Amino acid sequence: MESFLKVAGMRYLHGVLGPIIDRVFEEKKYVELDPSKVEVKDVGCSGLHRPQTEAEVLEQSAQTLRAHLGALLSALSRSVRSCPAVVRATFRQLFRRVRERFPSAQDENVPFIAVTSFLCLRFISPAIMAPKLFHLRERHADARTSRTLLLLAKAVQNVGNMDTPASRAKEAWMEPLQPTVRQGVAQLKDFIAKLVDIQEKEELDLQRSLSLQAPPVKEGPLFIHRTKGKGPLMSSFKKLHFSLTTEALSFAKTPSSKKSTLIKLSSIRAVEKVEEKSFGSSHVLQVLYTDDSGRLQTAYLQGKCVNELNQWLSALRKVSIHNTGLLGSYHPGIFRGDKWSCCHQRDKTDLGCPPRPTGPAAPGAAGSQGGP
Repeated sequence: MESFLKVAGMRYLHGVLGPIIDRVFEEKKYVELDPSKVEVKDVGCSGLHRPQTEAEVLEQSAQTLRAHLGALLSALSRSVRSCPAVVRATFRQLFRRVRERFPSAQDENVPFIAVTSFLCLRFISPAIMAPKLFHLRERHADARTSRTLLLLAKAVQNVGNMDTPASRAKEAWMEPLQPTVRQGVAQLKDFIAKLVDIQEKEELDLQRSLSLQAPPVKEGPLFIHRTKGKGPLMSSFKKLHFSLTTEALSFAKTPSSKKSTLIKLSSIRAVEKVEEKSFGSSHVLQVLYTDDSGRLQTAYLQGKCVNELNQWLSALRKVSIHNTGLLGSYHPGIFRGDKWSCCHQRDKTDLGCPPRPTGPAAPGAAGSQGGP
């Protein structure tokens, strides 16, 4: 189920959780609810410093967490329509089956907990604790921010558990959040009731539209430079989120961006490595493709390591291996100034370096796209 939610619900997660995570990272507030871990610090203007009491630290921390939790629950409540139909239908089936298994009034919360155990405990909370792993942030949080995220994730788990006595007894120092948690339980139950209330026709219509969208073969962040002017420079690389399907290679600012640029898979003519001397990095590949007017274009993509580079090379080559018009040669260098850095030819439109007079074709040359 976790893997399913990551595939089907990642864009939805970014829309709901992204703004809250960004706020936590930007504020960098010191937040702590456990009295045994409180660090007392000085407050006030220069010359008028006084130690901040433990009670003040705890109260300010509770206020901060209540605000974050309230914002998250409000965003979740507003997100019913933006949740993918396949996710809603899956939770509807789960909710119905559990309710049939536990029909008594004393078990009325059980179907809700069945849904939240996946939605909150195995999807939203893990994303809060490790936002980089869910592509919500580019870097891992520092120690202070990590603690805030952990406490917020604990609060979300308490709401997801429907505020049971067992969850309250486990960490009594979370008590200052109880008013918001109790209110959150009511909000969450109302949200789930609406979430699983998806009609059969609506589900079929949405699933039909989803079936037209090819699932991603590979996705993740990369740096891109597309050729312009005299030649590429390192400063012109831009970090974007890439998604490769069996139909296209698309890229946008974030996974949840509504606007994206795509390169049709059928237009790809070659996928090759770039010489290290070209950009000062051994982690760069090039995608040669034709644009709508039939002109050959090049997109340079840079990964963070050689393993990532090879994974993208392999994925791109596998999905384009049967394309018509694949190139028989290519330039491993770049066109800088007035010539190619690899073969020093001055014709920018030349399709590749001249073949070597002796020796077999180099592994990975254009036209042999079987692997990295």
